[in-house]
Amino acid sequence: MFEKEPLTLRQAALRYLLDGEFKHFTEQGDGDWRDPTKTGSGNTSKLSLSTDGWYNHGSQEGGSIVLLAKKHGFDDGTSSDTSRIAKKLWENADYRGSSADKIREYLTRKRGIPAANYDDLIEKGLLRWNKGSERYPEPTILFPYHYLRDDKTQRSEIRKVKQTWPNKTKDRKRDLGKDGHLFVIPPLDPKNKNSDILAIEGLEDALSLRGDFKEETIVVTGGKNNFRHLERLEASGRDVTIISDHDTNERATENGQTAAAEVRTRLKDLGTNCTATMPREPKSDANDALQKGNLEQWYNSLITVPELPAPPKPKSDFYLEPWSSLKISKPNWLVKGVLECHTLAAVIGESGSGKSFIVVDIACCIATGTPWHGRDIQQGTVVYLVGEGKSGLKRRISAWEHHQGIKPERLLLSSKAIDLGDRGRELPKVQAALRELPEPPVLIVIDTLARHSTGAEASNEEMSAFISNLDALKDEFKTTVVVVHHVGKDPTKGARGPSAFRAALDHELLTVKPDTGVINLTCEKSKDAEPFVPMGFKLQAADVFDEQGRPLADDDGSAIKSCILQECEPTQPTKEQTLTGKQQQARDIFFELRKKSENGVVTRANWYKRLEVDGITPHDKTKKALKDKMVEIGLFVVCDEGSKEEYFTTLNQPNSELFKF
Repeated sequence: MFEKEPLTLRQAALRYLLDGEFKHFTEQGDGDWRDPTKTGSGNTSKLSLSTDGWYNHGSQEGGSIVLLAKKHGFDDGTSSDTSRIAKKLWENADYRGSSADKIREYLTRKRGIPAANYDDLIEKGLLRWNKGSERYPEPTILFPYHYLRDDKTQRSEIRKVKQTWPNKTKDRKRDLGKDGHLFVIPPLDPKNKNSDILAIEGLEDALSLRGDFKEETIVVTGGKNNFRHLERLEASGRDVTIISDHDTNERATENGQTAAAEVRTRLKDLGTNCTATMPREPKSDANDALQKGNLEQWYNSLITVPELPAPPKPKSDFYLEPWSSLKISKPNWLVKGVLECHTLAAVIGESGSGKSFIVVDIACCIATGTPWHGRDIQQGTVVYLVGEGKSGLKRRISAWEHHQGIKPERLLLSSKAIDLGDRGRELPKVQAALRELPEPPVLIVIDTLARHSTGAEASNEEMSAFISNLDALKDEFKTTVVVVHHVGKDPTKGARGPSAFRAALDHELLTVKPDTGVINLTCEKSKDAEPFVPMGFKLQAADVFDEQGRPLADDDGSAIKSCILQECEPTQPTKEQTLTGKQQQARDIFFELRKKSENGVVTRANWYKRLEVDGITPHDKTKKALKDKMVEIGLFVVCDEGSKEEYFTTLNQPNSELFKF
């Protein structure tokens, strides 16, 4: 079938298939073979050289002919073995006697190249004749590509050869092997070791010019893509001239002039004088000119390859524009009046102040499209990164679901806490999981900050890294990120840890749960909108249900309950909530000392001493202000005031709620 054709890898694979399992296939013309046993166009199986593939209409499968043949045992001459085959082909080729005559017959008689231009290459064995082999039955002319290492040394190892079939009407050429770079032809008449370099794409063109450029090293690139390997030659102090083909393809990736211009620029940057030229007329080459007897005229008519156009300057994301051109837009609310879309927010408060209840309530409403206590929301997917109390969180969601009568299907919980700080470097894990979602989330909850960053509370540097990672999530997915966080020792100063966190927030919500049991929710910061009026919530007990909708119960049969939020009026803070952080600390020290005393008495001297140990009251004026504040809110009374024996004690009938700590 292919006896008169030099076998390409694709042809060899097809022949292997047709000689084996697919021998019953019949030729349909245009390089197609079909299975005659299958009837109907929907079940026809096909092998095709024209499309380099196979296709089964029944299973709707297809692919490469070579890969199909490999599955059936074909492996000789596959791409992984091409260098080995090239080396073997080169070693078996000859360059003496009749083999040399065959080369001369092609180069001189057919191509018009004087023997003087290439005889030395035959003598050195750089041009060889392949008489044919089992895999490549057609005789071919071979020449090798040198392999150039990064240290610019040439190696004699043959990894790639160029094949030419001279007996065809139009010469057929093909590279075999890999990692071959350039065919370096030494000067015919070397005057010095560092001769100038002339680079051209084809062997026949190179040999056509060699008689007129006896002192130059002529380099055959084998194609425009190998021009870049000229950088591997030691070109210091040598002029380099590139003659590219005059390609008419306008695509830069397939344009020889473009490749030549790029290499010219790089060589000049390396200090090498490089000229890039091309024929004036398209598809004109040196060998054609030689055969027509006008080689000199052709060479003198070469034109310079134009410089590459300067790449367009990337558009900066920073620019200046008149204020009047800016479009004034209204806030895009995720929760009307509370949270804007594409922002960074935090819900902070003391332990047990209802932070997570608030956030879970908001998350479930957004996931289900349920208004949040009368406020409109934007429905969407919610991702909840759980850092602590996952079981309790699930019970809260279950209670919410059965109270509202709707399942929050678009609420997704993380399998574990993940470090979003600089130390953990686990941000890519979160990004990868979010990218797999059918749609980006509109809300990402991080509960809590401490559980999702190992060092953010320790330093501004670590906190900045944490914030940077949150911004990366916010900006990539155009989402709102809400962080659940604790207040510091002084609740009046807001969130625990470095100030960089609060500075980065667009919204800061504070939860406070006074003795009344009401959760007060206030807006401490709203970057671009009016803070909302304080809200109040009570926790209402609710049953928890399993996946089958059955109420959960303990082993003793008692119902397992969680809580849901019920809006109510916010409460005013008690006197105790008016204490500053240091005043609260002084209060706690007083009760600590009172607990250790036998009679419930704390002397002024002992209290002041402990305060000084804790660095609270360095001045007498401050001590007196603290004492007066404690008396003002009724924490204790003063006995023997002003004397050295002055002491403090609690009221005979203290307010139990006030003294709870």
